Amino acid sequence: WVSNTPYAQSGGGNFSFSVEGKWAIPQSVSFWDYIFANASGWGLETIKQDHINEQILMMNVTLEDVYVLHDWLVQQGIGAAHHGIHIEYCMEYPSIIMMSLLTPTSTHARAWDDYKPNLSSVDWNIGATSIFLWALGLYPDKDTFYTTSSERATNPQALFFNWTEPYPLTHAIVSALSAGPITPSDGVGGSNKTLIMMLCQQDGTLLKPDAPAMNIESTWRTRSLGLEGPQGEVWNTQTTIGQYTWYYVFGCMLQAPYEFVYDDFLVPSSSATSYVWHEYVASDSLNLKVQKFTSQTGITIPVGKSYGDSHIYIVSPVLPNGWIFLGEGGKFISIAKQRISNLVTSSDDVIMDVRGSPQEAVWLMFMKPGASSPVAYSCVIGRSGRSRFSAQNGTCQDTE
Repeated sequence: WVSNTPYAQSGGGNFSFSVEGKWAIPQSVSFWDYIFANASGWGLETIKQDHINEQILMMNVTLEDVYVLHDWLVQQGIGAAHHGIHIEYCMEYPSIIMMSLLTPTSTHARAWDDYKPNLSSVDWNIGATSIFLWALGLYPDKDTFYTTSSERATNPQALFFNWTEPYPLTHAIVSALSAGPITPSDGVGGSNKTLIMMLCQQDGTLLKPDAPAMNIESTWRTRSLGLEGPQGEVWNTQTTIGQYTWYYVFGCMLQAPYEFVYDDFLVPSSSATSYVWHEYVASDSLNLKVQKFTSQTGITIPVGKSYGDSHIYIVSPVLPNGWIFLGEGGKFISIAKQRISNLVTSSDDVIMDVRGSPQEAVWLMFMKPGASSPVAYSCVIGRSGRSRFSAQNGTCQDTE
């Protein structure tokens, strides 16, 4: 905020600001009530409080008086709560992330640096920061990404003028696994619709895991003690529907192959549930190679020379009747609560409640008991936006 802001009392406005030199910082709930009342009227749902570090470093008072920062963010949170608006923090220090505990409307935070095409060491690598953010109840925001390799910044003043993104797929996968916001940043008419639709339902509802994907525990054993573990990025997360849990495993830029085993997703090897796994294949969902996941045989994640060498695997439970639900075809998060609201089994059937847009066709992939290859069923969502699917009959009925 500049010192001559028309909102400040010192500039003829109605609200309290702390003013110093060229800069200022809000210090009243009434200011945020005024801002958010106007903004919510035109449909604002989330505000990104950006450049937090710059606001702090530009003023002495923010470095010397802890109450100034406290009042700024807490008052903003109170005003946001009055009007049903969420807050995302950006360019934030860890101390600011801790402050989010005082502002329940703070629901998101940027997890890495600004997106710049074709930078392999940044932009997508949020597995570690997601641990910190999620521990405090915040969804990580990976930041934007180009969905094609032809998109480029055409302004010569841009920091990444004329750069292109060689690996949009990795950015899309990481965005999906983050469980946070997804923000394609192509120019108008330049987006890869097919890739974007792998992230969401027909109406744009994002398909998310239950929590952000985070570095597995053995990562820290390797990095801190030099013991056995992944030499690169290996993350995991999960979705639980009813009594059953599906796991997602992500690997990227490994310097050596890594064997992902039971201990890595904290499921005891003595678990009564059996599991299978397959690698996500965007092009042909029916040619999946489904393999057993046991205490002796895990998933071997291969070496990757670039951040384009990313892999996502789905670990599925074998249901008590022998059926295996492999997920929705064509989606990175193929098992998500946004799509499947309930799943129950009988002696010979799997019944699930499926959500989506009216007339949206949802492809559901299964392995029948004793089968060696998957089958796919089309469930066309009814007028109510909810349908009930039976795997035994391969039918989908509107539950209006």
